[in-house]
Amino acid sequence: MAAPPPLPTALLARLRFGARAAADGVGFPFKHPELFGLVALVLVCYGGVWLALLAVAARYDRQVVDWLVSPAGPQWWAQALTAVATGAAYALTWLAALIAAAALALPLCGPLLSLLADRVEHRYLGQTGPLPAWTTLLAEMGRGLVRGLTLALLLAIGNLLLWLAGSALSALLPPVGALFGLVAGWTWQALGAAAMTAGYVFENQRTTLADQLATLQRHAAIWVGFGGLALPMCWIPLGVPFAVTGATLLALRLHLVGELTMPARAPLPAVTPP
Repeated sequence: MAAPPPLPTALLARLRFGARAAADGVGFPFKHPELFGLVALVLVCYGGVWLALLAVAARYDRQVVDWLVSPAGPQWWAQALTAVATGAAYALTWLAALIAAAALALPLCGPLLSLLADRVEHRYLGQTGPLPAWTTLLAEMGRGLVRGLTLALLLAIGNLLLWLAGSALSALLPPVGALFGLVAGWTWQALGAAAMTAGYVFENQRTTLADQLATLQRHAAIWVGFGGLALPMCWIPLGVPFAVTGATLLALRLHLVGELTMPARAPLPAVTPP
């Protein structure tokens, strides 16, 4: 395989490079119809977890609200406050259900997403190979769960630090604090989405967590460009397999120019970086 062109150096070009990978992740399965079955299985698995958690929320939301909100008093202001609190409690209940669904769906569907990343890798590189054993995929799910919890912890710590910095700036210069919160918050969330969706190809290729974090730092603009599109894709179950496909393509492109260490399960083509 011929070496791909070198990575762009300008900031906007690097952002576009990452965003293009996310867009390619949507189109790639349509160019390779044999991937449709896996995409469908992922959608059934991922969507099933979401529907189950939302059904639980619909069944018990009233009980949760009654537990959280005390009955309103006779005063008009007490009734108004209770109405506001009730609405907030309903929103909190459904938000908790959505967060739980997102947290559970990724590890539960991990073997399918790992298999999807594996097949995308083979199609992109023009390779043929046997399907990995389910025992291998399950083992990778365990490692991926540990990796996912670690990344989630790092993401939460980053969110806390950004909130503290944004609050301090808002107290001094409110417009600057608001702008900082918007830009920095979105950037951090985009990096988190990139790390989560790329984790499957990383685990398949035995990339260590240290190398994963190193490539996110070294090519932050590229991964932010990718995550900026992948993040809204991950908000709905239909977008998850395409985000994982795009992350796999981006990781392989970085690997092929010598910018990412991937001790491969199957040997990758020898490429001399330009």
